[in-house]
Amino acid sequence: MKKEIVVALAGNANVGKSVIFNQLTGMTQIIGNWPGKTVERAEGTLRYKGIIIKIIDLPGIYSLSAYSQEEIVSHEFIAFEKPDVVINVVDASNLERNLFLTLQLLELHVPMVMALNQIDYAIKKGIDINVEKLEKLLGIPVVETVATKGKGLQELIDKVLEVVDSYKGEDVFAYDIESEKVLKYRPEIKEYVMKIYKILMRYNVPLVKSFHPLWISLKVMEEDEDVIEKLKSTSSGEQAYKEIEKVLGDLKAKFESPIGTLVTADRYDIASYIASETVSEIHHRITWTDLIDNVVLHKIWGYVSMAIIVFLSFYGIFQIWENFFQVYWRTFLPSLTFGFITSIFRRCTKTLYGMD
Repeated sequence: MKKEIVVALAGNANVGKSVIFNQLTGMTQIIGNWPGKTVERAEGTLRYKGIIIKIIDLPGIYSLSAYSQEEIVSHEFIAFEKPDVVINVVDASNLERNLFLTLQLLELHVPMVMALNQIDYAIKKGIDINVEKLEKLLGIPVVETVATKGKGLQELIDKVLEVVDSYKGEDVFAYDIESEKVLKYRPEIKEYVMKIYKILMRYNVPLVKSFHPLWISLKVMEEDEDVIEKLKSTSSGEQAYKEIEKVLGDLKAKFESPIGTLVTADRYDIASYIASETVSEIHHRITWTDLIDNVVLHKIWGYVSMAIIVFLSFYGIFQIWENFFQVYWRTFLPSLTFGFITSIFRRCTKTLYGMD
């Protein structure tokens, strides 16, 4: 086991990723910007079981495509700085949407652990997730967490250390897309991914040393400008891309839709399948909160209830004021007024007649 490891936190925005980061690193945080970017970089350290764990909180993203600085920062960090493990933080109450990024991280073929966060909220919503089946389908460890309460975080770090200890690296030259357990694309996509993959291997493209060829192949098919630019930055990569363009031309001739759309659609289909196999609804007792929500959020009764609440609010305010005025002011005001006037009269009399 290494004495110092690097762990990256990756996930959608608002899934509790930063809460996990804060819980694990405490006051050992360094906040700055990524080199050449305006994106904030958060880095912290955790000492656990004699091991120094450097934790990087990557920006909240929904994809690894190069459409924003946050996405570029995330996939470049994973590819070039090669963290020992990526913790994919997902929202347990919205698993299917979060799996879209999970699948792209799996395409990078990096050691991963999933933090199934906000599991308490998912249960409250009546959502049950079969963690064991989810692990089997994704091929990675999955840990249930409640970051705000610190629950599951020790188990999460234990899983991270297990993954680091068991990871032996991967021979990308022996890659076979048919061996994929979860990344099941349509046959045409698989066929052309392998064709692009073989071209990359034949030209010994340097980019393969940083990014997994599956991910490069898919990104080229999606016409990701950042990846294509990196690929063409070397002479061997430029030669490989000229040959890849012919392959892509053949593929485009087969479909009316852009190839990138097909790849994206396949990812969504895979995410939907995994969610359907692992997520189920559980019966839960209807609370007063549920009943109130059903009324006030209704498209018709919501307006009616709002009007009633506004009416009762104004009616209550005026009734309280009227009762207050009648009961208290009519009782005490005369005596207060009489005493005040009497006091003034006595003072004036003393002043006018010099009375002591």
